[in-house]
Amino acid sequence: MTNRPLKSFRNIGEAWPDSEESGCSFNNLVVYNTCVDGLCKEGRVDEALELLGVRRSKGILPDNVTYSTLIYGLCCQGKCDEARALLEEQVINGIMPNAYSYTSLIQGLSVCGRWIEVKDMFEEMVYRGIKPSLNTFTVLIDGLGKEGKIKEAQCIFDVMVSKGFEPTTCIYNSLINGYCLLGQTEEASNVLVAMIEKGCSPDVVTLSTLMNGYIMEKNFGQVRLLFFEMLNRGLKPDCVMYTVLIRGLFLSGNARTALQLFYKIIGYGDTVNEKTYAVVMEGLCRCRRINEAIRLYRNLEMAGLELNVYVYNILINGACETEMFDAVMELLHSMLCKGVQPDVVTMNAIIKGLCNSGSVSKAYELLDNMRRLGISPSDHTYATIMDGFLRDYRGD
Repeated sequence: MTNRPLKSFRNIGEAWPDSEESGCSFNNLVVYNTCVDGLCKEGRVDEALELLGVRRSKGILPDNVTYSTLIYGLCCQGKCDEARALLEEQVINGIMPNAYSYTSLIQGLSVCGRWIEVKDMFEEMVYRGIKPSLNTFTVLIDGLGKEGKIKEAQCIFDVMVSKGFEPTTCIYNSLINGYCLLGQTEEASNVLVAMIEKGCSPDVVTLSTLMNGYIMEKNFGQVRLLFFEMLNRGLKPDCVMYTVLIRGLFLSGNARTALQLFYKIIGYGDTVNEKTYAVVMEGLCRCRRINEAIRLYRNLEMAGLELNVYVYNILINGACETEMFDAVMELLHSMLCKGVQPDVVTMNAIIKGLCNSGSVSKAYELLDNMRRLGISPSDHTYATIMDGFLRDYRGD
């Protein structure tokens, strides 16, 4: 849909022939709902709501499709209170909401961390006799797992199975991710076993999620076993999987193997993303191989790849720890020239490096530059400066 102002829709509504002979009245709900759907997909939900008022003035009342589309659009923009008010209006108008509307609200509220309301919404849905769909359960389990509420996610999963729903790979992945986020890889592994026993095939996401969990625990033997399990199943590693593997190799002290894998991936023409590059640079910096990390950065810069503040912070922190302050200033200058705004993490790394090297006066000057750049110093910033002054005073 072209980005036209709402006025054009109003004009269409006023000028479109309403005769049955035309066979295509704008006052037809199908046409109206199509316009509402188009506006919501473009993120123009406020205009869609205005159009709702225009249609009401012509005596066209919204139906379930209208309400569910608007509720979904509002929830996508984080306007859960407005979405909930619209749902109540729908009930008052005698139109029973569907599972899609409730699922949209449940997802929107869970993203905002409003879990008491999520619970209330789910209970209200069941009380009104609206059966949750598989998507409803998927949204609940995924949201609860990411929030660290894995017991609640497992409970919802058990309810879902008891109601005759077959869990999908996506649902199993959400459970595995939830357990791994809490460091409960044994439970995550049990989910994988149950998944396979139920005839649901794991995918690359399943195995890379569990591998990442094992890497966090430094259980590299299990990482290796899972990688071969993936190959035995005929699954092709994707960018996420490769990134997880490279990170694991660096953490296990196998920097050489990590780099060999990285350059082989590039040589094969497989896609890597900014996160992969960040993992490689971070691994090199941890090994004090800063020059190699900066060389990789320059190659990416020459290739025209735009890097974010997170990648710059990795390099700046690594250079500060090895007191390569010329490289630090070069990186900071490059950031500013490319329109990448340094953040408090960037400045704290430089201030800490300067203080550790005895250049407290330069660190203090940088504190003033932070304010000029619109970066608010944190408690950690001031603590680092104070610690630097004290050590300088004692002659440490």
